[in-house]
Amino acid sequence: MMAAKTATKPRAENNAGTTRGKPFKPGNTAGFKPGQSGNSGGRPRTRELTDALAKIVKPAKLAKELNRLALEAEENTIRLQAIKYIYDRFEGTPLHRSEVTIDDVAEAARRMAREQGEDEAAAVREALAIFRGEKVSA
Repeated sequence: MMAAKTATKPRAENNAGTTRGKPFKPGNTAGFKPGQSGNSGGRPRTRELTDALAKIVKPAKLAKELNRLALEAEENTIRLQAIKYIYDRFEGTPLHRSEVTIDDVAEAARRMAREQGEDEAAAVREALAIFRGEKVSA
């Protein structure tokens, strides 16, 4: 809504001609060429908790216990939770939908502007323009 105030240099000035904080020079093997990613594969996906649990609990045994709880647990809440867990594993967690009205957006903009000591009317105009998908000048 309101533009954040920053004391940093624009990105182009900050990173121009550098790689990992070092100037790029041809033959410099410590850095990367401009436009080249040093982590093209992204962050490695780890499953540390799952891998640790797999060493302790066998998946087939866990599935058997979930099935038993879903069918035979004495308390309805336990049965329902086990059924829900099994269903979520098979079908995936259902999508949650929520509606946001234009009045909700305007009220949130007013509240945030008040909290930050900004002009409420300007904040509402900007928020509504964003809500409608209009371009907002910075």
